[in-house]
Amino acid sequence: MRSILPLAAAFLFASVDCGLAQQNVAYFPNSALTGSRNAFPWGSKGLRYQTIIPASLLGSRPQVIKDLLVTGDPTNGPLEIIYDDIEIIMGVTSVTTPTTNWATNNPNPKTVYRGPLRVRFDAGKWQGIGMPVDYLYVPLSSANNLCIEFINWKIANTTTSDNFYYPLHDTGANRAFKYQWTSNQSSPPLTSGTSGSKLGLLLADGNSVVVGVGCQGSNSQTPEIGASTYPQSNKPLDITLTGAVATRPVLLMMGTDFQKFASIPLPFDMAPLGAQGCYLWNDPTFVFPAVTDASGNAKVSLTVPGGLSPLRLYNHFWILDTTANNFGWTTSSQLKLIFGT
Repeated sequence: MRSILPLAAAFLFASVDCGLAQQNVAYFPNSALTGSRNAFPWGSKGLRYQTIIPASLLGSRPQVIKDLLVTGDPTNGPLEIIYDDIEIIMGVTSVTTPTTNWATNNPNPKTVYRGPLRVRFDAGKWQGIGMPVDYLYVPLSSANNLCIEFINWKIANTTTSDNFYYPLHDTGANRAFKYQWTSNQSSPPLTSGTSGSKLGLLLADGNSVVVGVGCQGSNSQTPEIGASTYPQSNKPLDITLTGAVATRPVLLMMGTDFQKFASIPLPFDMAPLGAQGCYLWNDPTFVFPAVTDASGNAKVSLTVPGGLSPLRLYNHFWILDTTANNFGWTTSSQLKLIFGT
């Protein structure tokens, strides 16, 4: 672990309050938090799914897609799905309505990301999936729509059923899909002109995304990390901690990798150290100290420099809590910071 000094040249401590700014999000087909629950594309293992976003929704001009936003099923409450292996593919297409041919729908596919991912689905709000990589959409004409494709190769902890209902769907959203496609990859898609999943496309702006869960402290609470806003160039950003034990030292662990630290796969359950259920969520490349107040809250206040796009930074807190477990530390959930253009 490094000290905070190398990063201090880029992140300057600040105490200025910053209100939430409006992000640039294109919603397909709309942003209304209504609709029926839908297993596709997020809640079915073995699924391949395609949807086509009209060029007009993206202004028929180049766009940097920084993240994808989802909402949740109000009948199930907040859920977090752990994808052991999910593939996100995008590409320009002249097709407007999905056909029964994968390649026709997405003739210029680019795998934007494939690997593990945690996604929270909360009813009543939109939030990002924490897409690890940007996608640059470059239409050559107004007829160049965007195909977004998902393949759920493997989902953790889904032995009891193959379908799980997380997002909302809308009859104005198109889709092509094949259930259990990964076991029969030669199968063409079934198509439906409607009932596609609602989706938000975050354009150019940054994002703050919380995933995972902390481990219980001696105060019987679970520490949660958060952010006062999303990263914006030359503006303040508070990385916050709530639910920790009061008046104790804490360390903000900030890094660039959520999949491995040296040879250690992440997240790493610190059970071998005597802290079962407490996770090392990301590489602790930079360390920022703080102290919780009498309510168990703390924050690290930073100013975001310009020029960090397309960087992602991953964060979680360690809390000194000597009676919580044999290791003497607890940890929070994880915060993903996406930097805008």
